[in-house]
Amino acid sequence: MADIKWLEGNRLQIAPPKRTKKITGTRFATILGLNPWSTAFEMWCAITKTFELPFEDTVYTVAGKTIEPKQAE
Repeated sequence: MADIKWLEGNRLQIAPPKRTKKITGTRFATILGLNPWSTAFEMWCAITKTFELPFEDTVYTVAGKTIEPKQAE
C-alpha cells in the first residue's frame, strides 16, 4: 500500500510506490472507458497500489479451489 498522509482541507498526499502495476489489456480498456464494470479512477488506484477491492469468492471459485487439488493429485 502507498504511504498516505492527511493534509489540511480534507486532502490526501500519496507517495507513489517504487514499482507500479503494469497496464494490461483489461486495465487499458477500463482506462478508455470501455469496461462497464469498473472506472478509470479504480484502475488508477489499482495501478498505483493505493486501494484495491478485495476478491470475493463465488460458488465457482470455491468449486475450483475444491476440485483442482484433487485433479492435481
